[in-house]
Amino acid sequence: MEENIDWFELIQTLQKLKAKLPYHFNIIDELGANENAHTKILIKFLKYKGEDGSYPILKSFLEIIKDYCPEASFQITKPSIRYGTEYIDGLIEDEQYAVIIENKIRWAVDQDKQLERYIKNVELHGNPVENIYVIYLTSDGSKKVESYSLTDKAKQCLGMTDSDNGRFIPMNYRRDILPWLKEEVLPNLKHKEEMLITGIKQYVDYLEGFLGLCKTDRINKVMREELYNKLGIKADKSISSQYKELTKVGNSLDELMRRLSQIKEEVAKESNACEDFDKITQSYFLDLFNGSRQIGINNAIRTGDGFYFIHYKEWGWQIHFEWLPLSIDKLMSEKKYMLYLHIEDNLASFKKYILEDEEYNQLVKSIDGKINNRDKHTAFQKQYIADKPFADMTYDERKTFLEKAYSDLKPMIGIIDRLLKEYKSKNNKE
Repeated sequence: MEENIDWFELIQTLQKLKAKLPYHFNIIDELGANENAHTKILIKFLKYKGEDGSYPILKSFLEIIKDYCPEASFQITKPSIRYGTEYIDGLIEDEQYAVIIENKIRWAVDQDKQLERYIKNVELHGNPVENIYVIYLTSDGSKKVESYSLTDKAKQCLGMTDSDNGRFIPMNYRRDILPWLKEEVLPNLKHKEEMLITGIKQYVDYLEGFLGLCKTDRINKVMREELYNKLGIKADKSISSQYKELTKVGNSLDELMRRLSQIKEEVAKESNACEDFDKITQSYFLDLFNGSRQIGINNAIRTGDGFYFIHYKEWGWQIHFEWLPLSIDKLMSEKKYMLYLHIEDNLASFKKYILEDEEYNQLVKSIDGKINNRDKHTAFQKQYIADKPFADMTYDERKTFLEKAYSDLKPMIGIIDRLLKEYKSKNNKE
């Protein structure tokens, strides 16, 4: 095998070869799927409710947890199955248990005290800590959770010891999700659930390709033969020999990916996109009141969480304007950005109060915004489309783009101030 691999030439060769192979279409491949998309798909499956009011897919999913925690007991009564609650990827809550799903299928970076924070937040919902489970969902089990995310405190909450994972479930798509969908979910769905069955089949097809499990697929076979040819690997050698050669190639590719990742980080830093986003946002909201009101900005763009929210301290963080999702990749390459007025669970009734206000509704209508009545968190949303990605803008262009969006929010601030005061006064009297 050649020690120095020309990766760019190899990739071009494989792309040309693939173009000649039989046509294969998968809508998820075409649209792309990050951790958020995979979680949304899983949550959608789990929400399926049969004609008899049961949740058969959720029930079989919870059985997987029991494979890891035999002592676990799950009775489905009034399940709440949600995506993105308090930045938790997926959350299942019922009367006697809660299941947190942290999706790392694409190796998203663990965050400082991430799982500890999630456990604490779910405990504040009224769930006893001894009934909280955490699923750490990876592609094939090779990614391990970092100790700074699954802290000693989090381990204690989950009943973990040196010899027992407690209620921490290291689940993965290769061993758990894909076989579950193929062997448990699909065979037990009724034929009339045509759209659901089609969706699951597409997702299974996508996962098999993503995980490299299409053993009988001609595309994979041809691609493997070409790779072996270019890399000088002999298919007639022993399995262990082939595996060793592939491991060497993998190590070489890993090094290339590390270098590419490092360069990407340098390019992103050189753009000053994150810094300018912060600087322009803080200046705008401070200047609105001549610096007399304190603002809170939670910027998780750098850490990869994908959210950025702004609020005035008098409101509390539970009421905030939010760019979502907002990541380094989005700032570097996309032109469309979504801005929300977001209200957390414990103030869900305040969202209803806002939406009953005529002045607020007229304002949202006048700025071509949308009110999402199906989402209990979102009281306003609007997409802003730039001429080019944020990273490619000059500082003045960035300032113009953000301030144009924020000008829509300016009259909304006064309305929120008024309504929040009325809401608190009304609740205090009651």
